[in-house]
Amino acid sequence: MHDSAYQVFCQIHESPGMAYLNRCKGRSFSLNIFEGNLKELKDCCNLIEMPENGQRLMSHKHRDAGIQVHRESMRLFHNFLASAKSLIDHTRVFVEDTYADTAIHALYNEHVATTFATDRLSKFVNDLRNYMVHKGLPGCQMSIGMKNIGPDGQCVIESTVSLTKVDLSTWDRWHRLSREYLESSPSHIKLSSIAATYGDKVLSFYSWFDATLDDFHSKDLSELKKLQMQHAALEASGGET
Repeated sequence: MHDSAYQVFCQIHESPGMAYLNRCKGRSFSLNIFEGNLKELKDCCNLIEMPENGQRLMSHKHRDAGIQVHRESMRLFHNFLASAKSLIDHTRVFVEDTYADTAIHALYNEHVATTFATDRLSKFVNDLRNYMVHKGLPGCQMSIGMKNIGPDGQCVIESTVSLTKVDLSTWDRWHRLSREYLESSPSHIKLSSIAATYGDKVLSFYSWFDATLDDFHSKDLSELKKLQMQHAALEASGGET
């Protein structure tokens, strides 16, 4: 590499824009773990909630397979809850360590407050993680039944995997908002409903957060792009200025 191209190459890798992109890459691992666990849990729930699969898995003939799928759903739910809490903690530390006393710190805290702080489901997910990690597995069941879907008595087969509300209600460490969520929930709370609603909220939050960081670092990214274009031009010309 010609000296001029090498000098620009070094400027690229020492630039604030590249430092920002490297931080983004490191931060992305926690979000990727959450997204992977969310997808696996949703896929498992979708499998169980297909009526033909539910009928088969909850039949006496396929009892062993049904038990294994039930266990797998709880394993995936545990991983989903744990990765949700890890993502929260990792992001908070990232913001405090990197953006203290900046507009990002203030915007982040404000958006967390409006998105999660008073949201019943978010509090419930956080408390349920503590329940599952420190107390034990919550009551959970796979079930199949008929659901009325219209005024003329039309019914469909519904198969689900769900938490048992009555078992959870006896725990005395629920946050007020978590208990409100429980009290407003049906007797069996579908894992798929928790995963879909909370997952969408989290992914929407991080879409906002990524865009906000990119905007905050727009000047750094613009200067990085100029350096990269300059380096590419030097490489193409054999390093001649």
